[in-house]
Amino acid sequence: MRLRLIALVAATLTLGACLDDPAVRERLGVDEQGRPLGPSPGATPATPVPSGAAASPSPGASASPPAASPNPSATPSAPAPGVTGSYRKTFDPLDLAIAGPGYFVLATRPDPRGFEELLFTRTGQFDLVYVAAGSPAPGMPTVVGPGEWRLMTPEGLYVLGYQYRGEEAALPPSESRSMSFQSAFRMGGTASVGPIVIDSQANLNFAPHFNFKGQLLSDQKPPMDTDATPLQVYVAIAQFERPAALKPRAGFPAFTYEPDAGVVAVGIAGITTPPAGVPRPVGDANLLRPETLER
Repeated sequence: MRLRLIALVAATLTLGACLDDPAVRERLGVDEQGRPLGPSPGATPATPVPSGAAASPSPGASASPPAASPNPSATPSAPAPGVTGSYRKTFDPLDLAIAGPGYFVLATRPDPRGFEELLFTRTGQFDLVYVAAGSPAPGMPTVVGPGEWRLMTPEGLYVLGYQYRGEEAALPPSESRSMSFQSAFRMGGTASVGPIVIDSQANLNFAPHFNFKGQLLSDQKPPMDTDATPLQVYVAIAQFERPAALKPRAGFPAFTYEPDAGVVAVGIAGITTPPAGVPRPVGDANLLRPETLER
């Protein structure tokens, strides 16, 4: 105890001697008695910054706005009607993206009877769904025979297109243009647009894929029917006079038709060589990107 007291007295005497030096007092911020110095006359004391608060910028400096907090509930929405997005390569042979202003045509039932049973989308994610005999998909007739392939979306919607037996020259001579559902999709006509359904005995089992016209191929060739007749199968593309008037479909990246959207033109992408005097606005304005989806 005595040793500690002696050390304390010695330290105090040493500090007192040091405080006689003005330079030491200034460096320590104390007066001759060792008391902390107060603010200089006329000086404005600094306002303490609360923990977590940002300091005020210096005079003349512009304050940066605070970064916006991410909204966890925000979800990406479908592009506005008539607006194309960016593309990503998927390498899925049944994926398609549209390079142009068109839309794929989907149906909520296998025999759509009006625009209210159609959806128009730029998301070309399709599947070939095999349906065995006696096990129909919702709304489809019972399959008789060995079964069939149906081109559908993962959500179970039917993909509409053109189907012909024979050579490619059998394609429809013109695109349909109308505000009438029956006329635009030629329901009941020889060039009608309907769900794509292919007999399972057609040779579609080897690497089915699409080309830039939306033609379904097997090993780079049209599939052959059971009697060796080529099957011409094309995905339909619809184009609108005023696409901004289409109505977004809740919960799905697609749109429904509104009369304000005007005339509907339906055709095949990339078919640009028309007969004399027959325009093909859909074919001229649209190409398809295989193995690709629009973001």
